[in-house]
Amino acid sequence: MDRAAVRTKNKAKPSAGSVKGTKRLKGAKRSKREPCSEPPEDALASAERYALALESINENLYDWDIVNDTVYFAPGLFKILGIKPEQMRTPKDWTDRIHPGDQPLFKYTLAEHLKGNTPRFSMELRYRDGAGNWRWARQAGIAVRGPDGRALRMVGAAGDITEAKSIDDAMTASADLLKVMSRSTFELQTVLDTLVTSATRLCDSDAALIFRRENGHYRLAAQHGLNREKHDFMRDREISPARTTLVGRTALERRIVHIPDVAADPDYHWPEASTTGNFRAMLGESFGDSLADTRASSGDERYFAV
Repeated sequence: MDRAAVRTKNKAKPSAGSVKGTKRLKGAKRSKREPCSEPPEDALASAERYALALESINENLYDWDIVNDTVYFAPGLFKILGIKPEQMRTPKDWTDRIHPGDQPLFKYTLAEHLKGNTPRFSMELRYRDGAGNWRWARQAGIAVRGPDGRALRMVGAAGDITEAKSIDDAMTASADLLKVMSRSTFELQTVLDTLVTSATRLCDSDAALIFRRENGHYRLAAQHGLNREKHDFMRDREISPARTTLVGRTALERRIVHIPDVAADPDYHWPEASTTGNFRAMLGESFGDSLADTRASSGDERYFAV
């Protein structure tokens, strides 16, 4: 059986989450115990070490002047986030790039920290990079407060964690599948349903479908993300191996097939599916040989996921 498929010690302690600066009175003498300033070369070495440490975790600095609503972004941060300096000059330039679905939590988490209710600000969020792609970032910061406790600045670091999130999601998806397959008795349909659900989450796609070969054609075996109309349409279709559809093309080539835009693909021709499904970008993959081992069968079956 085969298958195919389409994240100084002070007497008085500062309040949680705050950093309070101190100034030397003019003319005051330095205490014998107070260390001298670092020599320029040592300060430079410290700065370099700090920069390298941040680079090692794919993050860099920002300094937000809350009072004047201006911000400093370290030059390396633009490269990490894939955003040009001219695209991000103000605090609003950054917040406008945050995904609408993450805006409410971002505003709440930030407000709670600025009020002094949390020791630091930290969250993972989706943002739009300079090319318009949605990616994942981690942003953290801590408020610098005045004598009255009001937040005057927030200093912190931010960086891109898209690759790390992808790995985490892949591990979660694999764990979900292995959990199902490790049961002493399971139905193949349960495995297929878990696969399409995990694939939809992992690829951040609108839907995922698995097709099974029956008598030389391919029929829908499992799906996640289709509404009733789309599901009924796909359920009743028999798809032949051919370049005119994603399933058929994947069956022919037995490799990963990516169609960036079905409307611009010269070989793709399935107008009914385009109208009903309204799919534009699609990815197909064959995984039948590995899944076939999970079930004994004398039939010649191949599964494709899209």
